[in-house]
Amino acid sequence: MFFVFFILLFSLLYRPAEGDFWHYLEAYQIGSTGHNNLEDIFNWLMDVIPDNYILWRVSIWLPAAILLAFSFKLMKTPSNVATLFFLMFGLINVYYYTRNVLGSAALYLALALFDYKTRPLKHVFITIVVIGLIIASWYLHKSMPLYIGLALLALFLPFSKNTIIIALAVFPVLYLLTYVISFNFLQWDIWLTDETGLNYLESTNSLVTNWKGIISLIIRYIPIVYFYVIAFRFPLSKTIEEYKAYKTFLLLGFFIFYISFLFMGQGAEAIHGRLYKSSMIPFAFTVSLYFKNNMEARRCHIFIVLMLIYYAFTLFVNTATSI
Repeated sequence: MFFVFFILLFSLLYRPAEGDFWHYLEAYQIGSTGHNNLEDIFNWLMDVIPDNYILWRVSIWLPAAILLAFSFKLMKTPSNVATLFFLMFGLINVYYYTRNVLGSAALYLALALFDYKTRPLKHVFITIVVIGLIIASWYLHKSMPLYIGLALLALFLPFSKNTIIIALAVFPVLYLLTYVISFNFLQWDIWLTDETGLNYLESTNSLVTNWKGIISLIIRYIPIVYFYVIAFRFPLSKTIEEYKAYKTFLLLGFFIFYISFLFMGQGAEAIHGRLYKSSMIPFAFTVSLYFKNNMEARRCHIFIVLMLIYYAFTLFVNTATSI
């Protein structure tokens, strides 16, 4: 209950000047009969809740919070661990402002349910629920087909250290091909509408190449990269009950994080940023499960120190900028 209340309140009050907060408000004021890029379910909610934008947001972010809480509960993650790491990664990065969290939450609950241990009599029912959640997530945001495809790959791909080795080896080739391929990708309307998608693809490149920019990038990404290194090198034992869910969320988060870097420095920084932030929700699940089973490990302590350095640096930069 605390987890649901906390992330819902945070989503309604934290940094309301974030761009999507105002974009959704504009769409809400136009209404479902006006021209906007929202999915049918969100336009329908505008008709049901026509006079209260905050209540409209609650009707989206509250169900997402409940679905995420169920996912953590299925994986038997202690509430304090789930809240801490979801705050550090999923909540503070992406959950509080973008509407695709509802589709993502439905998909992640499906993944958590997929390997849920039940008696044979309940197996059919849970299978139906899993399929229903995946289908529902497909219609909850235009970007969900991408995440569903990656989730299915993560679900059925065997866990192997070779995965990261191969991914790193082919990265230079994929990086060169990404910009060309992405034009066709956006035209298929898998990511966004054509016009909005091109705006994302041609967004200003914010990659800074001076020494301050490089230091900033290193401090921002080194904790995440470090965790993936230790997670692939020291994975959970297969005897641990939550191993399959851990493996799935680890690979899914890694795939999205990896793809985000294919757009970095390509002049499509909005896509890089959105994918990077989206990777943080499955990352939060992975870190929570890893810490639950390795709380005393030195590598976990190093990870926490790196995260503290990142947040201290972010606070310092934001404070210095505002003075």
